[in-house]
Amino acid sequence: MRSYLVLALIASSIFNSVFAVEDKSQYHLFNPTPKHLLRGLNTDRPDKTESPYTVDAGHIQIESDIAIFNFDSQRRNGQRTETKDVSWAFHNIKLGITNSSDIQFIFESYKWSEFKDLNTGEVEENNGFGDLIIRYKVNLWGNDSGKSSFGLMPFIKLPTNSEKLGNDNVEYGIMFPYAYQLGHGWGLGAMTQIAMVRNNDDDGYAAQWLNTLTFSKSLTKKLSAFTEVASSMTFQDNADWPTTFDFGFLYLVNPNLQLDTGAFIGINESAQNFSPFIGVTYRI
Repeated sequence: MRSYLVLALIASSIFNSVFAVEDKSQYHLFNPTPKHLLRGLNTDRPDKTESPYTVDAGHIQIESDIAIFNFDSQRRNGQRTETKDVSWAFHNIKLGITNSSDIQFIFESYKWSEFKDLNTGEVEENNGFGDLIIRYKVNLWGNDSGKSSFGLMPFIKLPTNSEKLGNDNVEYGIMFPYAYQLGHGWGLGAMTQIAMVRNNDDDGYAAQWLNTLTFSKSLTKKLSAFTEVASSMTFQDNADWPTTFDFGFLYLVNPNLQLDTGAFIGINESAQNFSPFIGVTYRI
């Protein structure tokens, strides 16, 4: 009997040492998480489904579009328009505050935009910097262990853009991202977002509801891919429901550096037609 008890205690000790998750609650902005305890590199890019995982306390993560090109052609009530814009160095700078929260600052360093009225041939061109978005993410469970993870992320957009590169209004909302590890290298992500955005008449605000669903697959130890469907609805008269099919590839150069590329493709008339991108993520 004693030998069985000893074996049970040894087995329990091995199990706890292998599978137990170390308590990281003591780490914060001014007491950073040690490098050997950092969780794997998790990003909010490149898909539209944000991650529920936060940046480890006291560390900085920079997620950037090196370049993203947007093209859209519309025909409505006999009017034909074409819009092109390019953003360079679109940054999301994230700072880990606690083990379960981070703050994020998102801005466009430079944007060029062209709007063309195909009926009249009139062209309007603008360039400059974009708006500033501030987000605060809180992970509610699954940050360091478990198959599922869930978080919430309130945000506010401040109108810091150059002339005519934004709507010059404050907008705000909250996101609820979810992730689940399906096994065999497969992952599922989903998000719902509720925001208050400026309405089409520019005389008030309207609620906007965004929903996304994404699947990812590890192809090798360093290379992975994703596909996604994203659709939004703004609750106002004559509102459209723009929906995109998105795909991309991610390459993990090392534990703190990741490259990505892909595209968003509009699958109905109200969505932007085509948006290819290339980006990078770096963790300090």
